[in-house]
Amino acid sequence: MTFDPHCYECKVKYRDPKPKDLVMFLHALKYSGPGWHYETKLPEWASETWTEDEV
Repeated sequence: MTFDPHCYECKVKYRDPKPKDLVMFLHALKYSGPGWHYETKLPEWASETWTEDEV
């Protein structure tokens, strides 16, 4: 493997994350790929009738 000796990012040593830190926030209602599909319902705060008072 080659790298630029002047690149700061190339010199950074990262640790593997702990399982509790392996979190992914999805920012779409639907995701799909070859052979898989994920879909969720619209969150309450995104409905047309939602008001901030409902928090």
